[in-house]
Amino acid sequence: MELLYKELKIAILAGERSFCSVLETLLETISENLYMHLNIEPWYSGETLCNYLKKGNRFNVIFLEIELDCLNGIDVGRFIRDDLEDTETQIIYVSSKRNHAMQLFDTQPFSFLLKPLNPSDLSTVMRKLLKVIAIQNHFFEYQAGREIFKIPYNEIIYFKSDLHKIVIISKKQELYFYGKLKEIITLLPVNFLSIHNSFIINKNYVSRYSLKYVVMSNNHILSISKKYQKIMQKKYMSTDNA
Repeated sequence: MELLYKELKIAILAGERSFCSVLETLLETISENLYMHLNIEPWYSGETLCNYLKKGNRFNVIFLEIELDCLNGIDVGRFIRDDLEDTETQIIYVSSKRNHAMQLFDTQPFSFLLKPLNPSDLSTVMRKLLKVIAIQNHFFEYQAGREIFKIPYNEIIYFKSDLHKIVIISKKQELYFYGKLKEIITLLPVNFLSIHNSFIINKNYVSRYSLKYVVMSNNHILSISKKYQKIMQKKYMSTDNA
């Protein structure tokens, strides 16, 4: 089997060395089954990890334990998203409590795992994570006139239908081509969701949402139509990113 991802840089922030050791062992076992190599670094202080990241160091994935003294996992998650403006590092929260959902939302976590860790749940999350990370290096292709253009998936904030045209709202510009959203959604990665007949969003760029609308990272407010409200809530708030 071909390697799904040659090397994954992972940080684990936890209060106990024993937990870091357990998680590291589980990840190494999973990596053998998925034919990937992991570079894992344990951290025991949120402040130390933030200082390391502030210097420009990055990880593909960071496991953040929520219940820590001083700078806890949620604080570190907000530092990554707000201060560093880093939307590509995947955050996975770990806690012995279930009641953190709304606190975690604005840091756009990839997943949430309960302690004690279930190896099967961790394996499922890692499999899905590998797909998302692979997609970050891929492109959406479209035709405009006689030319074929490519744009990285991770630069697309959302798609908008405008009569017979599709508008790509990206981090840098707006792009236009002819097409139908119902056909495009079948070609997109799992982090893209239909919320309306006129909108497909990249959920990695949602700043906040209610049952009736989402606010994207560029401050555009998009309506969620009634038929998509339950689907949106289920998919966005799913703890395993299903």
